[in-house]
Amino acid sequence: MNPESTDTIVFGNDIFINEHIGKKRHSTHKIPLLLVSRRNHPFSLSAIIILDKKFEIITRYFKYLSPIELIQSLKNY
Repeated sequence: MNPESTDTIVFGNDIFINEHIGKKRHSTHKIPLLLVSRRNHPFSLSAIIILDKKFEIITRYFKYLSPIELIQSLKNY
């Protein structure tokens, strides 16, 4: 997703918004902040999050993956 999205996203019983619109030059939506944040590491992109059918995180990549690398990684799941 676009991490600077201004969309309001409803998922289950939760509402996710970009809380920093108008406060920061490059505001970041709450969903990428939740999915990509890591302990002891600053928030950074690019990031690829692989989810299962229940929308639970299987794995995260904190780098660009070429199309071939992405296809290979998806074959593992």
